Amino acid sequence: MPDFECPSCKQMLSVGSEYAEQVILCPECAAQVTIPKPPSAPSPEPVTAPATDSPASGPDEDHQLAPTRAGANVGLFLLVGSIIVILIVLVAIIWGWI
Repeated sequence: MPDFECPSCKQMLSVGSEYAEQVILCPECAAQVTIPKPPSAPSPEPVTAPATDSPASGPDEDHQLAPTRAGANVGLFLLVGSIIVILIVLVAIIWGWI
């Protein structure tokens, strides 16, 4: 999982390597960020973890950012809001309020 920095706000971001070269919106500043390719590294030698009774990862360790389409939601919100305003103005004109 590559960690990289948002070029706009310098927030550190982590995403899965399967999202490399995709564009996401930074969750901090909403700037468009292209996810870099992970550096190619030689395959690591297998390491055996010591046996423990606790789970290997906590609930926050598996959290990854996924690409979002927040910009599409903003456009839809503006469209619906504009239609509502137009309807209110039409009703006001018809009822003689304006």
